[in-house]
Amino acid sequence: MVNGIRKGRRRFQPKVLSALGLRRIEAYVRARSKRSLRQAHLLDRHEALVLLRAEIAEAGSQVKWARKARVHRPNLVKMLRGDRGLQPQVIAALGLEKIEAYAVNKLAGRARRPVGE
Repeated sequence: MVNGIRKGRRRFQPKVLSALGLRRIEAYVRARSKRSLRQAHLLDRHEALVLLRAEIAEAGSQVKWARKARVHRPNLVKMLRGDRGLQPQVIAALGLEKIEAYAVNKLAGRARRPVGE
């Protein structure tokens, strides 16, 4: 299991994340960035939506952008409202790539006991 996680074939299970005091977050990075992931700026969902809104404004309308990106406009509206996550077609059209990232869970350290007690 550990090798599968290390090589990217498996995800961390929720119990493992909880034990490590981590939580899974949705993050995006520029697709095929020349920089390594350590140097790349990660975008969260809010920042990706800001980028999407800017591209829609540049295109002139949601309809024009949706046609250019080959996305159904009703789905685009749901993504912009936050009712639906970003679809792979939209992520690709923005020039982003979805990655799995982990953040420290702020509530994690409070109720934990040292190992062995």
